[in-house]
Amino acid sequence: MMYILILVGAISMAIWSALNASYIRKGVDHETGWSSTFVLGGSFLSVSLYLLLFWIILWMLGIVSFPLNSVFWVSLSITVVLNILFEFFRFRAYSVAHLGSVSPFSAISPALSIISSWFILREVPTIGAVCGILLIMISIYVLHIRKGEGFFGPFRSVWTNQGSRLAFLAAIPPALSIVFDKKAIIASDPISFSLCAVFFIGCGAYLIDIYSQGKEKFMEQIKLVKTKKFLQIGFFHFVTIASFNSALLFDVTPNISALRRIVIIFEVLFGYIILKQKEDMRRRVMVSIGVVIGVMFIILFRK
Repeated sequence: MMYILILVGAISMAIWSALNASYIRKGVDHETGWSSTFVLGGSFLSVSLYLLLFWIILWMLGIVSFPLNSVFWVSLSITVVLNILFEFFRFRAYSVAHLGSVSPFSAISPALSIISSWFILREVPTIGAVCGILLIMISIYVLHIRKGEGFFGPFRSVWTNQGSRLAFLAAIPPALSIVFDKKAIIASDPISFSLCAVFFIGCGAYLIDIYSQGKEKFMEQIKLVKTKKFLQIGFFHFVTIASFNSALLFDVTPNISALRRIVIIFEVLFGYIILKQKEDMRRRVMVSIGVVIGVMFIILFRK
């Protein structure tokens, strides 16, 4: 059952990412279209509607309650800010780069947490974790190899290519926010945390959009975008959250965290199917598999 939940969650998350990327690109291509931050806000607020309905059902059954303690709200505030940064960079990356090029960078977060623990806390990583980090780095290096650019070409690509740079920046906040995610969940429950987090991330994205583009432009975007479209996109994210949270009942968190990284492979595949991003497909698939194996090494051999 656990593997079925992981598979369902990974597939639904990959579809969610591909649909968001598709919608962002349609808006960017249109002179009077919509921005990536507007799609981010609409996508997350639509998820909160499904979570709210689910939360109300659980509340009526006495399974959850509204969190009132300060630990929850302080931790939630920090993780919301960090996740707004994460999603902002990731959704911006979707507008300028292929989904298959953005997805592998999400695996950098576990590697960063290992490296930061090594330097700050003096926690020496295991040989397995080091192998995982190296495999991830090599995989992303191979992804950016271009003929005639030389050995340092891929390194320059991360800083000179806007899509790669945004994808890299998106990998940094999750390495920090995961600590506060856990604190907030312990102080409440997974569903209450998920509901509050996605709601405030969505609101935060809309505030950024209003500030950066103005209220008039924001209202124009609302007229252009169909609510039904966001509800369809949000449903897949809801299935992802429900599946991954349910999978936690069957195994310890690190193992589930490692297994759910197979979403990287599905994001590459759905980038091919939904977004028609067919260039260099074989290399992207092989790189994604290498990244997933690297993450599993980090998580499973962390201690």
